[in-house]
Amino acid sequence: AAELNGTCDSCHALGRILIIIPTYNEAENLPILVRRIFEVMPRTEIVVVDDNSPDGTASRARDRPGR
Repeated sequence: AAELNGTCDSCHALGRILIIIPTYNEAENLPILVRRIFEVMPRTEIVVVDDNSPDGTASRARDRPGR
């Protein structure tokens, strides 16, 4: 597994990477997490699974189409 504190040299050799992020009330944290993942692994796909958060987490996830 790649650590989020450095670059992922082996990620290119692995091909496609999918990260699934389960969330509940993470509207403030989600953009920070997603940005950091893409900094380390730019070719990663992320799926956010939200549990009907009342804080707008799902809307924040949808605000980043294609990223």
